[in-house]
Parts: sequence; C-alpha cells; structure tokens
Amino acid sequence: MQFINPHANLFEALTEFYTLLVQLALVPASMLRFPDPVNVSDDFNTEAALEAGFSAEAARLIATLPYVDLSIDSQEEDIEINGFFEIMPSTQFVDLDRSGDMVAFEWLRDIDQDPYDDRKVPGTVIRLSVSDIYGTVLLYDTETRLMREWQPFQGEDDFGYDSVPQKLPTEVLRPWIEKFRKLEYLSDSRQMHFYLENDPVPWGTPSEQELARLKAADDYRIAILGLQDIYRECGWDTESKTQDGFDKERFVKMRKRYFNAVLEPHSHFVDAFVGGSHPKWEPAVEPWRDEL
Repeated sequence: MQFINPHANLFEALTEFYTLLVQLALVPASMLRFPDPVNVSDDFNTEAALEAGFSAEAARLIATLPYVDLSIDSQEEDIEINGFFEIMPSTQFVDLDRSGDMVAFEWLRDIDQDPYDDRKVPGTVIRLSVSDIYGTVLLYDTETRLMREWQPFQGEDDFGYDSVPQKLPTEVLRPWIEKFRKLEYLSDSRQMHFYLENDPVPWGTPSEQELARLKAADDYRIAILGLQDIYRECGWDTESKTQDGFDKERFVKMRKRYFNAVLEPHSHFVDAFVGGSHPKWEPAVEPWRDEL
C-alpha cells in the first residue's frame, strides 16, 4: 500500500525553503538532511522524545522531517555558519540533538528561551524555529496540521500564541520563500542582511559627524545590494524554483572576491563610526573582478 503522508503540506513547505537556501549558497548542501519520511532512523531517540512529553505522532514527525544539520562544521562553498544561521530577523533554525536525552527534546517544547520560565507548548505541537527575543517562532500542530507564525514580543500578551491564526505551512512560509528568491534578503556568506532600506535621517538638524555616519551606513547598504547584481550575472532567476541556469560555482567565487574587496572593508569602516572614531573611507584600489 502506498504511504500517504498526512503532513505532506509541511514537508512540501520545508523542502522548498531549505532547498532554496542551498540554491542561494546560503547553506552548504552537505548540511541538508532528508530522513526517510516513513521509517524512523536508528539515530533518533524516540523514547527520549516521548519522555519529554511529545505525542507519538509528534515524535514520529520530528524524526522524519527534513532539517538543516547545524552540528556539521562545514566550510563548503566558503560559507560560515558555525551552529548559527538566521532564517528571518532574530530567528534561527532549531538545533536538535536527535540522539539526545529527554532534556534535549524537552527544550524543544519550551515556550520561551528564558531558563526560569518552565511553560511548555502541548506535546502535539512542534517548534520549528528559535526566536532571539524579537524573532519569529513557527509552531506546527500535528492534530490540526496547521502552523502558527508567532512573534512573542509583538503583542500585548508575550505568550499568547493561541491568538495567532493557524494556516497551512505553505501559506506561512510562502512570503519567506519569496523574499529569499527575489533577493530581498541577502547574505555575504558570513551573516544575513534583512533590513536593506535607507537609513533614516534623525529628527532635527543632524551634526556633520552624524551625517557622515549615515552616509557610511548607506554606502554599506548599497554595497550589500550589489550582491543582487552578482546573483543575476550568474543566472539567478527570481521566478524559478529549479534555478537550472544559475552558475552557483561561479557565484561563490565572485561573492568571495566581492566580500574581501568591498563588503569587509565597508563593514570595518561602519564599525569604526559606531565605535566613536570617524575614519576617512578609502575604497579598495584593487578591482575585485580581476581574478575572476
């Protein structure tokens, strides 16, 4: 008999999202995992998941979902992750020790990252992201087969996730996927950049030093947006799911050169302003394309 996955919509959403991150050269392909969707692998500690309070269905689903393995120290494609990667502002992958003990799985049920807060989500609910204060928590209900996109500190009740409407996982993740695919979110291979709008001019009459700081920050923003041109030059199609025409190998080489010659110097320049000094910007003399 053919297996019909009752959580097919969740698998579809996560697979498309994680695959896109690999296509964009944001996550190394070696870190992407697709467990058997039917049979639980031997490296998953089902007993510990059940002991932590998960239902049998939730435990089985955790074991079979696609995921990004953050335990791998990969330098593939010149990407630095080191156990940390933002998938949205102040929002990270869940880093779960699949073979861990009950405590490892109990952490997955914590409603908050505060060690003094012992409130848990129900055992039928799976947390799929980690919020760093002002981030987003994705909560999937194995009974309704729907997902909540909860931002704990965006409402009057910091822990009122029940008030957030449930939607299909594909509906929740679609805006995330579109922003990445349309290159509205960018990474220099060291960190993500989500806020690429103009740095606003402060109220009143800014000082000369403040104007210089704003100009430095805006120059850095424009330099980051230059990654869009590199993607397009290498064949990135903002409407394509398959990216058959994208030369990923060439893009990775170009991004590395661009980071070393343009982005990193810009970043140090902006950091110097934030630190209180006011250096003079000196653009890289060496054309960053020379060795391509």
